Amino acid sequence: MTDCDTLRASSELRTLKSSGLLIGKGKGKATYYVPGEELSTQPQDLSAQPRDLSTPPRDLSTPPRDLSTPPQEILDRIATLNKREHNTEKVEKIILDLCAVRPMKAAEIARYFSMNERYIKRKYLSKMIADKQLSHVHPEMINHPEQAYKASKQNQQ
Repeated sequence: MTDCDTLRASSELRTLKSSGLLIGKGKGKATYYVPGEELSTQPQDLSAQPRDLSTPPRDLSTPPRDLSTPPQEILDRIATLNKREHNTEKVEKIILDLCAVRPMKAAEIARYFSMNERYIKRKYLSKMIADKQLSHVHPEMINHPEQAYKASKQNQQ
């Protein structure tokens, strides 16, 4: 999540442990950390009267995100593809149309085509990103757990 390599993370955790901020529990992969004496503070008196929590709710009138399925026309085009379609332009055009409807994860795209996610990424998505047909929803962190692909502005109709 922090794009920090294992060696550096281990070194920083060791520093936090030696300064008394963290205490390591468990061994190996099961290691976890709890606050140390230097990080813990004395408990405060919690007998104060609670604050008035009757604040009116915020306006939640933002329209919900579109989680709809792609138009039937796109699904029909996918259905007409051969099991091992050799026309990459045809597949790329469908992927582009899918991602123009809404940003989609590689796993979603792969499911529509009944293909392996890694294959879809390697064969189509990486090339389409390089050609600027698609862009990442989270470009600052390519391996983001919620990474999705969206059609570039010039490819949206």
